[in-house]
Amino acid sequence: MSVTRKEAWLRAGDLLLRIRRSGEKATVTVLTYSGGSAVVVARVLVEPGSNVKGRIPDPRVESIVSQVVESFIPRWDEVYEVKEAKDVAELYFRTPYKGPRPHASPSEELATTVAEMIKQRHIIKTFAHESSIVDIYCFSEGYYKPCRNELLMEIGSLATSMELLKKKFDKDFVDEVLYKVAGGTLSQVTWDYNFIVFENKLFDWRVFLKTENLVEAVKDPDPEIVVMHRIPNPIDLDAWRAVRPGLQQYIPPKNCSDLVALLRQLAPATYSYLYSLAYVAGASQDFIESRICFLVQMVGRMMLPGYRVNGVIVEKLKNVFALLGKTNTGKSTFLQDYTGDVVLGKENYRITDLARLTSLDPEDRLREFHDLRGTLMVIHPDIGRKSRVSDWSIIRDVSGGDRIKARGLYKDSYEYYPSFKIAISSNDPPPIGEEGEALKALLQRFKVFETWNTFTGKTLDIEPLEAEVSRAVIAYLYGAYLVLKAGWACTGVSDIEDAWLRYSEPIYRYIIEMIERGVLVRGGEINTGDLYSLLSKFIKCRSRESEEEDYEEEGSALPPQDVVTKKLKKWSAKLGIAVKHKERGNVIIGLSKGKPPC
Repeated sequence: MSVTRKEAWLRAGDLLLRIRRSGEKATVTVLTYSGGSAVVVARVLVEPGSNVKGRIPDPRVESIVSQVVESFIPRWDEVYEVKEAKDVAELYFRTPYKGPRPHASPSEELATTVAEMIKQRHIIKTFAHESSIVDIYCFSEGYYKPCRNELLMEIGSLATSMELLKKKFDKDFVDEVLYKVAGGTLSQVTWDYNFIVFENKLFDWRVFLKTENLVEAVKDPDPEIVVMHRIPNPIDLDAWRAVRPGLQQYIPPKNCSDLVALLRQLAPATYSYLYSLAYVAGASQDFIESRICFLVQMVGRMMLPGYRVNGVIVEKLKNVFALLGKTNTGKSTFLQDYTGDVVLGKENYRITDLARLTSLDPEDRLREFHDLRGTLMVIHPDIGRKSRVSDWSIIRDVSGGDRIKARGLYKDSYEYYPSFKIAISSNDPPPIGEEGEALKALLQRFKVFETWNTFTGKTLDIEPLEAEVSRAVIAYLYGAYLVLKAGWACTGVSDIEDAWLRYSEPIYRYIIEMIERGVLVRGGEINTGDLYSLLSKFIKCRSRESEEEDYEEEGSALPPQDVVTKKLKKWSAKLGIAVKHKERGNVIIGLSKGKPPC
């Protein structure tokens, strides 16, 4: 991208910085105002590779210049190509550019005093989120969280306690205080998604994966380590040390049997709950344990921010989770009430709508992705056939770990690496409107878990699960470890497209049920009259507003037939029975819109 501007001005507290570009080099001049005239504090030459030549006598000025060299100049073309000096200052510092002042007014001096008080009360860093959006973050409870609104309230409380401040308290004054706080704490720090804070400890995923030792990966929170996520549950290391001698053969878990044994010993109530979700009548114990293992891995995956380990996107982590099953089988309860509320915490997940997430309007998507920034899990609970999914490829894109664009209200757009993972639950999901390679690529992302055990009339007893969650999270951490080391456990769903179609396409589901009951036989002969009788029950269940059906004449004997997928031009149906008519050749018997069979 070509440079269209040679000069930009930036303001940092009481200093004014002039940056002049000449080819690949830049000159940074730092000025201040004393006695009504400009005084040059320092001037340096920045060569390619951020090589700085020149002497800077003041450490504070040196720090500010370093930030400009590391963040502003390298992104000159990318972010600021067509911006004028005033626009650059407003974008970079998110505060109006007021130009140089010959001397500090009493109001500005008071703003400086209040800003220093704020900085003494908090550990504050002001840095860009990934590439462009700048915000103020405070270190609290072991991690950095946006605190601009909290600081506004604190400035307001100071206004009520300081008589002099009451006279100066207005929006311009507050903006000036925040400006000075931001200017004095500006720091270009790229946080690492391999860290996460629990209620009492900092957890380092990299150390955990390298050493396979939970205790070594846990340390005290450090303000120098910029962490953006906190799970409001502790890690009970005392309980871990107490049970570890009896679990030595399972640590680290090498397979699903080891992981399930670990969970059963650490958190028996949680094991019982997951067993009820994974249970399938008539299935072997090994198969049920494999399904329990998958649920443990899934929750552990939700606790791992983002899609990267050691800076590299991991293919095994590029997933979209779908819980499919009949009504009252515990799908949404598991996602929202347990995984969301009990394990991750309410601040770490969002419930959203597929229509907004996949909207064809780019502005809707930008706003939605802005709202989802910083979350660990995004839930689409109880989606139905009528849920509008405008573009399924968006689901595939945002689950790939690449940068996504976002925009706040009345703000410039920016990009960030998503930390959230998408989870869907449904008993009647919308059809997937993709075909060919696009459909194949999307289905590769899906991890489908079918729920078979009905909980009609029952409610989840949360208290026992909450009581042992500090121990259960240890099993979940090892669940994520097992995903990275050995891959995902088997859920029993080998053909994802078939599983999705059975829930999303009523005609397909009905025909498959007939085949499973032995009424229709794959590869056998069937009389069209019998076939239409079988379909009539389904047809009568449909709404009167449904589109008109298409039938063949009854009575013709048909050779072998099978269930196929085919897009029909006349109807919106995608599925039907493929039969061979004596005179008309291949015929597709399809239905348009419909409800599940009565």
